[in-house]
Amino acid sequence: MKRTQAGRGMIEMVVVAAVVLVGVIVYVNGGFPGLTGKAADKRKDGVGETVVGRSLAAGKDTKCQSNLKQVRMAIQIGTDPVEEVAPSSLKDLKLGADYEACPLGKEPYVYDPATGQVKCVHPGHENY
Repeated sequence: MKRTQAGRGMIEMVVVAAVVLVGVIVYVNGGFPGLTGKAADKRKDGVGETVVGRSLAAGKDTKCQSNLKQVRMAIQIGTDPVEEVAPSSLKDLKLGADYEACPLGKEPYVYDPATGQVKCVHPGHENY
């Protein structure tokens, strides 16, 4: 005797739809509360409550790191090799306004012309 599988296709579609729905809910809420260690996922600056928000903030973190690397290279290039004198301000580098402040928090970069060091003061960017 042959078995018929007439109802099997409909059940599979319902199961797939349920899995996709759960996936969308988890994605929108940023994960299952309590299972993902949400306390560890919190940023120092409090930006990005959702998965998408954290991803956007991480992209701006990377942009800040890139900006600081480029500013540091410009400082090295702009430093007088004979007298070892660094430019007096970031504006003297003529890189543009995008390279004078953090893209995430819009805080201006702190530059010390005596040492030629530049850093970001945005919370979480201290080590950039």
